[in-house]
Amino acid sequence: MPAAYDALLQNFADTFQLPVESLAVSPEITVNDVVISLHYEGLEDGAGDVLLYAVLGSPPPGTEDAACRAMLLANHLWSGTGGATLGLMDDGRATMSYRTPLATLHAEGLATTLDLFSEQALQWRELIQLPEAIAEMNAGVPA
Repeated sequence: MPAAYDALLQNFADTFQLPVESLAVSPEITVNDVVISLHYEGLEDGAGDVLLYAVLGSPPPGTEDAACRAMLLANHLWSGTGGATLGLMDDGRATMSYRTPLATLHAEGLATTLDLFSEQALQWRELIQLPEAIAEMNAGVPA
C-alpha cells in the first residue's frame, strides 16, 4: 500500500475516532447499514484510486432479468447511480462500486464519499427487492 493511502486511512480513523487497526486488517466500514469495502488500486507512488464496493443482495426469484435490465439502464451515463456502477456477481448478487482518485481525498472527503455511496447503495438494495419498482424502471423501454 502506498504511504498516501495508509495516511488517508489513519487520518480518517483519527478524525472519526475509529480503530485504524480494523481498517488495516479488514478494510470494511459500515455506513448507514451498508457494509462498504475499501481498496486501493494503482501504483506504489500513490497515483491510483480508492475503490468502494458493496454487495446489495439478490433480486427475488423470477425478477433477475428485469433487475439486470434496470441496473443497465441506471448505469448508462451513471444516470441512476450517482456516479457508481452496478454489477452482478457469479452467484446472482447485485453489487455497487465506485472509484475516486486517491490524490483528491482527505478524511472529511472520504467520509462524504462513503455517505453518498451508502445512500445510493441503500436505494438500490431496496429497489432490487421490489418487483414493482423494477417493472416501473423498465416501463416504456423496448424489450
